[in-house]
Amino acid sequence: MGRTRSKKTKTVNEINPQALEDENSFVHIPLDLVIEIVGRLPSKSVARFLLVSKSWETFIRSRDFITSFPLGSSSQPRLLITFSDFDYRVRSDFDYRVRRQTLDFFSSSSSSATSLISRFTRTSPDLKEYLPHFVNGLISIGFGEEQIIYNPSTGRSISLPNLVTTRTMIRTYFGYDPVNDQYKVLCLTRSLVYKVFTLGERESWREMDCSIPHLPWSYNGLCIDGVLYYLAFTEEEMLQQRLMRFDVRSEKLELLTDLPADLMSPYPYTLIKYDGKVAIATKALTYTFDVWVMEEHGWLKTSFSIEPYCTSLQIESIHVKGTTRMGEFILAPFRARNAFYVVFYNPKRNSCRNIKIEVNSDYEFGAQYPKLIVLSDYVENIRFF
Repeated sequence: MGRTRSKKTKTVNEINPQALEDENSFVHIPLDLVIEIVGRLPSKSVARFLLVSKSWETFIRSRDFITSFPLGSSSQPRLLITFSDFDYRVRSDFDYRVRRQTLDFFSSSSSSATSLISRFTRTSPDLKEYLPHFVNGLISIGFGEEQIIYNPSTGRSISLPNLVTTRTMIRTYFGYDPVNDQYKVLCLTRSLVYKVFTLGERESWREMDCSIPHLPWSYNGLCIDGVLYYLAFTEEEMLQQRLMRFDVRSEKLELLTDLPADLMSPYPYTLIKYDGKVAIATKALTYTFDVWVMEEHGWLKTSFSIEPYCTSLQIESIHVKGTTRMGEFILAPFRARNAFYVVFYNPKRNSCRNIKIEVNSDYEFGAQYPKLIVLSDYVENIRFF
């Protein structure tokens, strides 16, 4: 007498029965078991299943699988190390300068070993260097009117429709809504026009209303729990520095608060997530850093120094790049090449640890010292577009 399957058991063919071409290959495999097996594979290996059949493609592109991937050791957060290499080339046959930006993505664990994930290259006579924005495994890169979304795990990208505007674009920011599983790109122009694009829907830019005219000036945006933050100038003469807030789900754009009155530094400001809150980090001295954390009652300032630690490692220059899930500050050089230190400072213990990152000596960069971006808690994303 055969066994009967419980009605509560969800099988792969139940994701979308109409789309499955070969149901017999799936009908007896529980969905949770398939996710458990395939979810432990590297993303590039999973990509090969897209070519097996319509059934596999439907399964891999399903929200159930995308949101659960990856499993096992692959789900352990790693560092995503990005080298932004901006180079000028002369094309002899046309005799004009051609600009090229290359983004090289390396992954590193708690050891010094690194592995190249993928490389993204863009070439254009009018190209300007843009630093990428990272959100939930995907990357937004702006090249003037052209906006590209890139998945470093798979090496695949999509180009958004060109943004038609008669004004100069200033900044684009990238946000993610975890409730609806939606990615959105926010674009701001010098003429105070604000537009948004939702990946996978409508395929067009939509103009937004904003009651607070402002000009963004922070290079990086910060997305926390479906809310995107960035720094901007406001008021009639655009001299007041403030923190803006964009709700990715409702698309409501508003002024959140003034910046701290004592926030004055010749060094760049970096928006970071600290203890689940918005924070602004900057350098005060060579090895001393100031951090303002936004609390309910206002900004709370804290400072720390890692001079003895950096001196012992012979680190000449270092900046705050972000934080880890454990509440450690991540510090690394602004530019680097083949070997450099990433320092992790624990404010609760007042202690440091480090990783010496060594890129394969055979790997060549076009620029002498490309810009360095370090992202913590990187986990592969299976979205293939």
